[in-house]
Amino acid sequence: FNATTHCDSVNWFLKHSGLRDTRVGFGLQDSWPAGRWPFMVCIDHVFVSDLVHVHSRQTERRVGSDHLPVLVELSFGRHPRTRD
Repeated sequence: FNATTHCDSVNWFLKHSGLRDTRVGFGLQDSWPAGRWPFMVCIDHVFVSDLVHVHSRQTERRVGSDHLPVLVELSFGRHPRTRD
């Protein structure tokens, strides 16, 4: 989306899609522009359904893009929301 977590379009999407943001419970995890701290913001998202359990989520080190990679460890099957 290249939109911040609090952007109206992201909130609309979450409300109407039934998905959830994997970042919830894992901190800010700013991802853009890579290497420009303190000016970085979170604009890279991974959304999942309730059939997906998020075990971990983190941004990784720079790999040549202006966005940091986002690494998410997931498993499938209905799980209680423990990080919301």
